[in-house]
Amino acid sequence: MQFVFILIFNFNDERTDYLYREMKEISDNETLIGLSKEEVVNILGKPIDQYDSNKDKEVYCYDAGNLDKGIFWGNKALIFDCTYGCELRVVFNENDMVEYTSLHLIA
Repeated sequence: MQFVFILIFNFNDERTDYLYREMKEISDNETLIGLSKEEVVNILGKPIDQYDSNKDKEVYCYDAGNLDKGIFWGNKALIFDCTYGCELRVVFNENDMVEYTSLHLIA
């Protein structure tokens, strides 16, 4: 009698939390594109920061959770490197409508 064992290993180099996954989905799906500032605040709340970019565009910043770097097997850390905070940036055009969004690691 012979047995065949198949082992499947799923190693990842990063692990995200729920807030990161939600904000990434919002950014990837371009959910906010074309919305006004008021609509964005109604959906995401008050931004944690806001500033004018060097291209004269207003930017709202939102907490986008955490990203853990290392080597993970499932949800277990085999080798843990560090945790990065993440930020969703919402960029408005001259008409105060969302032009684009992006996710950034905060060191």
